[in-house]
Amino acid sequence: MSSSFKFSRDDVLAEIMSSIIDGLKIVQPLITAYTQLQASNKEAQRKFEQATIESMEKSLELTKAQTKVEMLQNNVNELLIESRDHISMLQDGPMKSRSTIAMEESGSRTRARLWDDLSRDNRVQSGSLNFSPPSNKAEDLATAKQLLDTVLGQSWPDEVSMYLSLNKILEALTPEGTFVHDTHSFQKLPVDSTISWKGDLAITLFHILTIVEWKSLDTEIISSHKGQMVDYLLAVKAKVPAHTQLHGVLSNLTTSFVFEMTFAQGNYDVRVLRTDNLLHALMYAIDNTFTSAIVVRSTEIFASTMGNFIATVQLRDIPASLHPRVTKLFPRATKVVMKTSARPSHTSQQQSFLNEVEMTKRVCCLDRFVNVVQYLKDESPVLFMFPHGRPIGDKELPLTMRNIVQGVVDGLKYIHDCNIIHRDLRRSNVVLVKQQGHYQPMIIDFGCAVDADKKQILYEGSALAYPPRILSINSPTLYDPTKGDDLFALILMVQTLLFPLSFSGFDVRKVEPSLERSRETQRLLDLWTALKSSSYWGQFYHAADRQDYNSLKEMSQPFVTLAP
Repeated sequence: MSSSFKFSRDDVLAEIMSSIIDGLKIVQPLITAYTQLQASNKEAQRKFEQATIESMEKSLELTKAQTKVEMLQNNVNELLIESRDHISMLQDGPMKSRSTIAMEESGSRTRARLWDDLSRDNRVQSGSLNFSPPSNKAEDLATAKQLLDTVLGQSWPDEVSMYLSLNKILEALTPEGTFVHDTHSFQKLPVDSTISWKGDLAITLFHILTIVEWKSLDTEIISSHKGQMVDYLLAVKAKVPAHTQLHGVLSNLTTSFVFEMTFAQGNYDVRVLRTDNLLHALMYAIDNTFTSAIVVRSTEIFASTMGNFIATVQLRDIPASLHPRVTKLFPRATKVVMKTSARPSHTSQQQSFLNEVEMTKRVCCLDRFVNVVQYLKDESPVLFMFPHGRPIGDKELPLTMRNIVQGVVDGLKYIHDCNIIHRDLRRSNVVLVKQQGHYQPMIIDFGCAVDADKKQILYEGSALAYPPRILSINSPTLYDPTKGDDLFALILMVQTLLFPLSFSGFDVRKVEPSLERSRETQRLLDLWTALKSSSYWGQFYHAADRQDYNSLKEMSQPFVTLAP
């Protein structure tokens, strides 16, 4: 007997639904995982896009910062090149010059390219040397010729072996008081021979008279050798930016080339003079460089507090002969900067340099008046400035601020008693020296100073030292300077100490007497009007006008606040 199973429609549907439910249970986790994966991918994409945007923004900010740094660097370079004071940058590392083309790379190929580029740009003038030695050099020339004949009569295994004998030839031709150095292995300037004002090799770079590069007799002088000479002379220029002309000699003993480099407006040209007379080449280069330096009567060494100079070297690196005098007068001196007396590029710059020497000499006193820069004597044709102070900061203690105001008034009184008008009194021309535990101000920079009896001259000082009576005139004009002008400048200096933020961003370069006044000129004139009519500042305005030094000291009184 057989049996059969029958399923109702409901049973089938129930079975199907059960299978579907079981399937969904299996698929659901997959769907959930997929959904989570999609969400995760979207979040990851969002974060990636956000990171990309942030990266682009940071890259843009970095580019802006780099551009700003480059602009600032260019501005600094321009200021250094155009600096009235011809500041020489003394530092341990090599210094880049914007004129230097090949200093970044080494090798004959680069130097050959340098020379070829200069020639292609018509910046090289070639010719023959026509030179007749002066009669008073006949004995030196005869001695040098004997030494040269000895050198030519010998055989040398290499160039280096010749240097000792060749340098003796140079010693016979150089002026008294100069030194010949073998510098072929000198890392900072590996030219074969250097003639310098100083015997100390460590500082010879800053006192170079001329340089000589030797080649052996069988060496043909080619473009790379000439490019090498240009390279060396640019390195000298970089160390002493005040040079406007430099000389060097390149010689294989039978054929010699005098290199004469002239610098102007941030660029340079080269004149190359060929001769078969080595001694004439050397004498020409030495004599022309020697006579191009400014001759300052009893050349002075300034002991100053230029703590805000950009580059300095340690005091131990200056000539040992100066140490006793410097340390005796300024026991806290640790660093030094240099002003050169090499011929500046403009007559006005030359006059400013000589004027600073003369005016600082006049304010020197045996008692070392504390608020005015002093000087020391030396034989070198350079100006050394010994900083032992620091610039005035924005967060000085009230006592220091009061000392600044009162000390500057005393300093101006002393300068005026010497019958001198400073004409460039401003915050950056006052530095701080620690005396008996307290900071005292010292007035520096006499480049614009004049005799108080001078009449009808042009104004040359800072815009913030502009006499208000001259600034209000509608055009630049000649004027009679007065001692009161320095006292008006003092009032503005005190304003910069009290309200430094008010002067932040003020473009002093746009301040000048003009019919169409700049915004900066008008702002300064408005300030003078407000000061004159002020119940407080007006008293100091009138005190400056009548040269009342004691009353001006009262400007120190507002510098009172909570002790730190």
